[in-house]
Amino acid sequence: LVTFIASSLGGSLSMWISIILCTAIGLYFMYRLKVHYLDIELMEVSTDYRVWYSLFFWTILTHPILDCFTVYGTQLFAPFSDYRVSFNNISVADPLYTILFLVGLIPSALSPRNSKSRVMWNWIGIGLSSLYMIFTLYNKYKVDDVMTSSLAAENIVYDKYMTNPSILNNVLWSGTAETDSFYVQGYYSFFDKEKKFKFKKILKNHHMIEGHTEDHDIEILRWFSKQYYSILKREDGRLQFNDMRYGRFREDSDDEENFIFKFVIVNDPATDTYILKEGEGGPPRGNEDEMMRQLWTRIKGI
Repeated sequence: LVTFIASSLGGSLSMWISIILCTAIGLYFMYRLKVHYLDIELMEVSTDYRVWYSLFFWTILTHPILDCFTVYGTQLFAPFSDYRVSFNNISVADPLYTILFLVGLIPSALSPRNSKSRVMWNWIGIGLSSLYMIFTLYNKYKVDDVMTSSLAAENIVYDKYMTNPSILNNVLWSGTAETDSFYVQGYYSFFDKEKKFKFKKILKNHHMIEGHTEDHDIEILRWFSKQYYSILKREDGRLQFNDMRYGRFREDSDDEENFIFKFVIVNDPATDTYILKEGEGGPPRGNEDEMMRQLWTRIKGI
């Protein structure tokens, strides 16, 4: 049947198998929700202020704490300080962390409303996702050890360094170290044959905005990048501010389009200050599929 559909409507066999499977699962979920929530008369939930207070308190508290584990981080101490807490051990989008939550959430949602198993399944999801978070902290510890040993092996004298996982996974990690005049940046996958970061030198070029580091937009960009930034002159003559924390798409290139987070800045002659003209995060438009294939290839190791 699936083969007939694929030959009649076009598309690959695997694509139609995925579509039919997802549709079947979705219909099953809808049926279960209908049986347990729409076809029966639900009992009124009676609870007190303490329970509602606890719900909103833990919801509001845990979300910014989770943000602290990402590279973005969060201003945990605002409005008293704009310092962003970031432990850099998990990607801002990690599907595995979400899937482990769903392991508990989906059975809970499909269970009868008054079933005691719902609480159990919720705690299972929270427990599994928390264990994964601990696992990423252990990965961070191992990657930092590889980073420092790689820097020592190449006799690189650095002022500071950072490591963080690449997008959508916790296997491929980016490492960036700053020296007086340049950065060294590279990647390391747990599937690499050698426990070593392969670095490429990237000039800082901070002199290109000398005397303008206190300009409003530049100051914000420097704060946003946690002072990990480089400047380059684009082919169109404008300057580009690169956030070095997120690395590059391809390890062997420092082309202007190869930086994951980049911001075009221009000088306003009326005020003689640099202003943010445009910013972009992620792969160049139209190259998303290619970049994702390269990411997957690099995750598998070299």
